[in-house]
Amino acid sequence: MGSMHHRPNVNAALSLAEGILPRVWSQLPDVSLTIVGGPVPSELLAARKRLGARSAAVVSLLGIVPDVQDCLAAARVFANPIRHGAGSSLKIAEALGAGTPIVSSDVGVRGFGLAPGRHYLSANTDEEQAHAIVRVLREGNIRDPELDGAMVTVTEVRASPDLKHASAFVTPLGGGESKTMVKALNRASPYIRSVVAREVQLRTAPEIHFQADTSFEQ
Repeated sequence: MGSMHHRPNVNAALSLAEGILPRVWSQLPDVSLTIVGGPVPSELLAARKRLGARSAAVVSLLGIVPDVQDCLAAARVFANPIRHGAGSSLKIAEALGAGTPIVSSDVGVRGFGLAPGRHYLSANTDEEQAHAIVRVLREGNIRDPELDGAMVTVTEVRASPDLKHASAFVTPLGGGESKTMVKALNRASPYIRSVVAREVQLRTAPEIHFQADTSFEQ
């Protein structure tokens, strides 16, 4: 996703089509790819054609779209394999705002102060990108032993005035260690945020910070 006047974006799109997606298909053959940004370069059209008719049919080159939020809302993962380029990338801010799970090179998230494993999955080669994308698509939910069988009550949610952050106060049902549960929920926060973005009509999905509700202990 990005302007194709910018050469690093073209190279990233070519990596997705020719280097990353075939590796993903070897494990998940039904995955589709949508590349947003224009003008669509002829070399990207040629790369799609080289995939063969069947594979090319699931690679969409949308060019310039009125609102990328619609594309991000429909996406199960945002892949950003950009390898070089100056400055910060607006597309990362847009993916964060949409709550879409992010797989990115470290260069691609430069300038945002994001933590790998919490805000995005770090992947700096085609192999790492494919592995991380498959991981996101296969898990598709919360896989954390600390939350297996856990039942949680959200007692209060406080949103910041700009709706970019939300503090969710929680308490475990049936006992349990609040501190451990809160740590696990915060590890799963990016996925929970992506679910909120898909299920609730919001312009920007807030970053969710879980805290233990201690009011019942007072």
